[in-house]
Parts: sequence; structure tokens; C-alpha cells
Amino acid sequence: MSHEKAIQQCGKYLDTIGIAPDRRSKRDSTGNAARAVAKLGPNVKIGAIAPKAAAGEYGLKILAESIQDVPDNKTTFVLLQNEAAVKQVVVGIIGINGRFGQMLKAFFEQLGCSVIGSDEKKPTNRTNAQVVAASEVVIFSVPIRCTPSIIHSVLPHTREDQLLMDVTSVKQPAVKKMLKGRAQVVGLHPMFRPEVSFDGQTVVVCPARLTLAHWKTWVVNMLSATGATIKWSTPDEHDEYMTTVQVNPHLGNLTSALLITEAGISVTESLAFTSPFYRIMFSLMGRLVGQSPDLYTDIVMENPETLDMLKRRILIERRMIKMIREKDRESFEQLFAQAKEHFGPDVIREANELFMRILGVLSTLYGKNSVTLEFTKAQSRPGLLERISRVFSQRQINLTGINSVALDGQRLQFTISFEQSRASDGVRRALEEIEDWPEPRVKVLD
Repeated sequence: MSHEKAIQQCGKYLDTIGIAPDRRSKRDSTGNAARAVAKLGPNVKIGAIAPKAAAGEYGLKILAESIQDVPDNKTTFVLLQNEAAVKQVVVGIIGINGRFGQMLKAFFEQLGCSVIGSDEKKPTNRTNAQVVAASEVVIFSVPIRCTPSIIHSVLPHTREDQLLMDVTSVKQPAVKKMLKGRAQVVGLHPMFRPEVSFDGQTVVVCPARLTLAHWKTWVVNMLSATGATIKWSTPDEHDEYMTTVQVNPHLGNLTSALLITEAGISVTESLAFTSPFYRIMFSLMGRLVGQSPDLYTDIVMENPETLDMLKRRILIERRMIKMIREKDRESFEQLFAQAKEHFGPDVIREANELFMRILGVLSTLYGKNSVTLEFTKAQSRPGLLERISRVFSQRQINLTGINSVALDGQRLQFTISFEQSRASDGVRRALEEIEDWPEPRVKVLD
């Protein structure tokens, strides 16, 4: 056991003595790993990768020395000081009246920045060029297919002391166009819908040109203020991974929906045949086709890596066609083994755990002993769930699951499951009491 980096830096030695990657225990430091081994006692055959000083400190025997892959390997520690506060600057948002534009406007205003903007669909009192000329930070929040041309049109108005950013789902075209100017350039991709806050979400950040110290500090502090998980990347790497994270899943769901459509299969009737797993698949297809196709068209069409991904996918499907035609079970099963090895035991274990959690949520949502309570966002109050739970508890009704969801900007729902039958007298009376509340007004759904 040791710190993750120490384990990686000694990987060749560990392989030679038969310690596989999935049996290497990670700790928060090499010193704490040595201390943990010492506490296990002398009869446990577990070792630590740690400095010699740790062996002396904790009374451990040194089994091997200088086991690092690179003989002159060193670790450098750099002490960084974060100014914490985000400097208040003028932020110009091109596309300010779109959904993301409005979310960004509210975020930067909360940070104390002055926010101005322009919008071609819902015009403001400023043009794109005027926004660029008056701003210190310029953010392009427009459709993916329009972003490069809009950036090109305002480049003559940009300055060397500015910071340009975009929030599109495809990074290479926008970033390449921004780099044709003289300003600092950072590409952003918030991996969530604009109705969701930054907090707890993932934002991919591509610092294509970030050389000025004060803008480095500003970007880091701004990203810290979002509360999001930051994934640093390059535009090329981002777009390649997006074919896996976005393009392939979207095309897969669209293809499945088209197979059902062109075969004339009744979707409603199909749901009667489904298990919870297939209900999830149907919900992904339904959600996709139920939304405006513009965004998905841009994500697929504008990503320069899409065609290569599709060609690889077609080759795999051709191999499968050949295997199925020839009933080559062995080769088909080898595909599973190949994918299983690549994913690895940790990812597979996490996937299975997540799937079981999803099944638990579904049992709450669709179980016979479940009920959904709906109320408006305006009537939501701290402690409401506790108050609802107390009503059931007073009637000795044991709750087995609770799920909450915001369906849109106005409606909130609690779905609750319990051991007793929903038709039981206790459950019925509890629901009647909740529905009789004058405030908040809670509706019991069938």
C-alpha cells in the first residue's frame, strides 16, 4: 500500500514480483501507508512503498530499495496561494438571452461582476461588436454551428488584455477561431443543462492560451466559485472523448428509436414487456426524441471526431454481422471478454453498484406500495419532507424509500414507498391528512 503516485512510479518492480494493479492499496500519503502497515503487526504480509525515514519511524523492515521505474525520479512540491476572491470585471455575454446566457449572467452578477450582453434572437441595446469593445471577459454562448462565424466577426474588436471564452459542446472549431485573435483563450464545456446550477456538476476546461498571470488567477478563482468538478483538457482531447460521452450514446439512442419506428412496433405495447432495465433504455430514447433536435444535430455534425468514431462503430457491427450469420459463438463471447478486460474490475463494480441503486429508485417510483406527492416550487419549504415523514411515522407506517425530483421550473415531487399496502387504512388516512393541509398544498398523484 502507498500513495497512488508512488504505486504508479514503482509499477514495473511491482509487476515483476507479482503484485497486480488491482491488489495495490492506495493511501493518502506514503508516510501514512507505512504507519498503517506497522499497525497491522509483523505477521501480516503487507508492505508499504515509503521513504527510508518512514521505516525507521515506524519500525519496519526494508525489503527492497530504489524500486522506482525512473532512477532519478523526484517529486516537486509547489506552494500556491489562491487570492480566493474573484476580481470584479466587466463580463460580456454574446447570446445573453439564451438559457445558458441567462444562467451565466446570474452567476457572474452573484460574483459582483458587471454583465452586459447581446443576442441576435432577442436583441438587446448592444451589438456583438459593442459588447466585445466594452468587456474585459467575453463569453460566446450561442449555438455550436454559429460560434466560429460569430467569433470571426468580432475578432477585429478584441484586445490583447482580454479573456475570450466559449461554452459550446464542441471545442476545436471555436477555440481555433478564438486563437486567431490576440486575447487570452479558454474553452469551457459545462456538462449539464442550464436549468441546473454549477454546484456538483462537471465543467471541462481547455486553457488554450492562458499566459497572463492575472487572468490565470481570475480563471482559477472563477472556476473555484462555481463549486463544480473541473476537468482540465485540450480541445482535441475533449472532442475525442465527447464522441464517447455524447455523440455515440445519442446516436445509439436515436438508432434504437428509429429501429422501433421503422419496424412499426408499438412503443406503448413494448413497455408491457420490459424489465426495469429496458424501461431505462426506453426513457433515454423517449427523452432524446422528445427534445428539440437542433442541439443534438450540432453535437453530432460539428464534432470533427464524429466520422472516425462512426467508421469504427460500423466496422465493429460488420464483425458482429459475420459472427451472427456464421453462429460463431466463441468469437462473439470474446468481444465480451475483450470489453470486460478493458473496463477493469473497479469500473465494472461501480457500474453494477450504480445499476442496483437505479433499480432501487425504480422500485420506489413504480412499486405497488408507492405514492407520489406533488407541490409547486413556490410552496417548497425547509423541513417539508420531515413533516411528511412524521405523518406516516405517527401512524406506524414504515417508509422503505424516498425519491425527490424537480420535473420543471414549477413542479416538485416526492415519491414515497412503504411496507404497508397503499390501500391500507393507515396509509389512506395519512394521505388524506397531507392533502388537507392548507399550506403547502400537496397533491396526491395516482
